[in-house]
Amino acid sequence: MRKFFVMSLAALMAVGLAVSVAACGSNENRGKSHEHTYNEQNDCTVCGEHLNFTEGLKFEPTEENTYTVTGIGTAEGVTELVIPAYYNGKAVTEIGRYAFSGNAEIESVVIPNGVTAIDLRAFFGCSALAKISLPESVTAINDAAFDGTAYFADEKNWDGDVFYIGDILMQARDTLSGEYQIKTGTRVIAQGAFMGVYLDNKFSGCPNLKAIVIPESLKFIGPSVFSYSNALEKVIISDLAAWCQITFADNFSNPLYYDAHLFLKGQEITDLVIPDGISEIKAHAFVDCNGVKSVTIPSGVTAIGESAFEWCESLESVTIGVGVTAIGEHAFYRCENLKNIQYQGTADAWNKIGKGSSWAPYEGCTVTCSDGTSVPA
Repeated sequence: MRKFFVMSLAALMAVGLAVSVAACGSNENRGKSHEHTYNEQNDCTVCGEHLNFTEGLKFEPTEENTYTVTGIGTAEGVTELVIPAYYNGKAVTEIGRYAFSGNAEIESVVIPNGVTAIDLRAFFGCSALAKISLPESVTAINDAAFDGTAYFADEKNWDGDVFYIGDILMQARDTLSGEYQIKTGTRVIAQGAFMGVYLDNKFSGCPNLKAIVIPESLKFIGPSVFSYSNALEKVIISDLAAWCQITFADNFSNPLYYDAHLFLKGQEITDLVIPDGISEIKAHAFVDCNGVKSVTIPSGVTAIGESAFEWCESLESVTIGVGVTAIGEHAFYRCENLKNIQYQGTADAWNKIGKGSSWAPYEGCTVTCSDGTSVPA
């Protein structure tokens, strides 16, 4: 079994980092550190420090009633670029595609807390850009956002074959091989980070990367991060609950997607028991997890996300607790060896669960309920 797709992305690039955590300016908070949170006047609500942002930038409204920075506007010649947190009383949440691309004068940029997305080639070719401040709010960084910057070009800013901006893993070279351990503290992996280079109408992935170690700190993996990484055999974690807390943007965000096996503290997981305290199995969490034969979902779980166990071809046994109220689209789709699901509630309770389209494992699967009733999946 194999899956193919076409996506228009490349591995994301980057820049230096001076994480936007600063000493508080007020007497009450002096000496402490925090990430500034700004109000509509661009004043920090914790310490009162004013964000002295760059005047004259171009903005466009979004459908969410916020603003996107779209260009340098009348601020031409600025070397220290500071994005405002608010513009015209509304939050600035995005830096638009090509917004500052090719600007050879910008040497540093500060992006305030509240900005969540940096779009396609936003700072591409900013050849003097050597310092960047990224807030914790940023989770989405699009293709080549920082390619061609001074910081990206400086080899000392690479950890071997992998480039980081603070706690964001930006890009891996296609020469990455063997087992790679993502740095402890990494919070986000940017879009397409392990896709490799684009040659002959396709991406190379990391053809010699066999295993990847995921830190407990990881919270978000962007779109298509592991597309074409079909040499991966092992995904190694140290905490199953932490893995369940990761948000995966799509199936290709998950390193398991190409039939990799999941290992917990050196032991392969074949009988998967979702830990207590987990209320939701997130979308794409165990997609194509080759090797898992049974899954137990306790009553504390209320939702099973989209494609959570899709393509788990070795899966033979699933037990679902009575707390589940929603099963997402394709949750167990193409689990061809799953013929029966044990549900710990009654048939009436099972029928009340909201189910997405094509959620079911495979043709001929049944659900056996606690009252002895069997219903088609």
